[in-house]
Amino acid sequence: MFVSPNEAELVAMSEGTCCKLENTFSSQNCSNNVQSILSILEVHIQKLLDDGIMFIVLTLGALGVVLCWHGTQTLSGNEKLSELKGNHIQTLNKPIPSNVCYVHFPALPASVVSVSGAGDCFVAGVLATLCGHRGLYESIAFGIAVARHAVQSEMNVPTSLCRVQLTANAQEVLSSARHL
Repeated sequence: MFVSPNEAELVAMSEGTCCKLENTFSSQNCSNNVQSILSILEVHIQKLLDDGIMFIVLTLGALGVVLCWHGTQTLSGNEKLSELKGNHIQTLNKPIPSNVCYVHFPALPASVVSVSGAGDCFVAGVLATLCGHRGLYESIAFGIAVARHAVQSEMNVPTSLCRVQLTANAQEVLSSARHL
């Protein structure tokens, strides 16, 4: 249903499912512009979605996260996990058009100590919030808040997290999220 790769992992996943595709990503052609990065990675995103991945949650480090999905899925961001599963089952046998939808969730400012464990903390935050029957957008924002605390910690996983602070940080992310 979900994958959460960074740019290099996305390309490896895409090329691993088929042959080598054009527009291969490299850190040398990376920019600090989300839309530029997406234009470079578009063929790889499209390939994975065409292969049946429902949502790609592309992590871009200090630039945040981009949620990618096929345009056949209408999404308000308030969908719960059970609703998403139902929608996916209904669309599996339908032809999927080539349009892809994107929502960018910016990263929160952070005093980075170590990035080790940030991706795992991000995914854990997203999954915990989804399992708590929250919406997809809110879950991604919460995952970003947890990842922020991870990069500011010397530990791979912060030893203490404050739900109130994480929720406030997630609201900050949500208020800045935008469709691309």
